[in-house]
Amino acid sequence: MQVRNINLSDEVFLSSFDEYCLSSKPFPRMSEGSLSKRLFSIKELREELIANNQLRLSVSDSENKPVFFCFCTPNDTKDFVFLNFIFPNTSLVFGNNIIKHQTAFCECFLYVFKETDLNLVKSDLRRVFKKEALIKTLKRFASPFDLVSDENNEISSVEIKKENVIKFYEELQIKNNRNKLDDETP
Repeated sequence: MQVRNINLSDEVFLSSFDEYCLSSKPFPRMSEGSLSKRLFSIKELREELIANNQLRLSVSDSENKPVFFCFCTPNDTKDFVFLNFIFPNTSLVFGNNIIKHQTAFCECFLYVFKETDLNLVKSDLRRVFKKEALIKTLKRFASPFDLVSDENNEISSVEIKKENVIKFYEELQIKNNRNKLDDETP
């Protein structure tokens, strides 16, 4: 996997962003009104993310295909990194290769920790549409995430700690090596 700055004019990035926002509707403004109004809202969000995030990252696989994209920046007090938006390359199919996506996730956040010299990433769960599906996905596939509940006992944010990512990444490497050995055994 390779982590690098997003090429903001890259067609894969632009089409993945638009397709993800249109189909997933991460914010209410992406599900309201005509298609042209929703596309305008998506363009506004993209411009906001580009302008307001220090780290705009793409994680690519060994074939140089982006797996997902991430926008984050250290918070004002510089004690954690705020994850503003993360989304997959919509042209890739998850299929049975969840380890590839989990590895990309780990390598992205290990890069973030290294670049910022911080050990914690936080994000609010601002999603309204399909929020429960997102929470189920996080619980099932993203064990480095700590889901944080608010005073109403509803999951409202996520924390990603460096030590959890390192541990999960090491476990993935072991699984990946086992899978390679299994594939090579006649």
